[in-house]
Amino acid sequence: MCQTNEQPTVAEIDVRSLIPAQRHAKIFQLVGELAAGDSFVLINDHDPKPLYYQLEAEHPNEFSWTYLEKGPAVWRVSASHCGRVAIRYTSSGADGAGKGPNMVRYVASDASRNAGIR
Repeated sequence: MCQTNEQPTVAEIDVRSLIPAQRHAKIFQLVGELAAGDSFVLINDHDPKPLYYQLEAEHPNEFSWTYLEKGPAVWRVSASHCGRVAIRYTSSGADGAGKGPNMVRYVASDASRNAGIR
């Protein structure tokens, strides 16, 4: 995970009302919309540590992760985007007709280019 000292734009996402199968999809939709320097606060009914590992695996060193509240009923985590624009996934597949692997594309932001991050 990266370090950030900027005052980011903060979005809040409360996934407690979503069924578990929808939670990561909703969170990664938000991650895909974040610009470098933006943040979100995740509100969950359990420790989102597995999400941390997935986020780090898919976006290495692109996010900071700070617990704001640690249960037992509510967990709040601040995640800040500090480099690349998040990867974007197509759901239609490589051929545009729903067949083939999903395409993955990294787009470096101006901030990451200036910092030498590729």
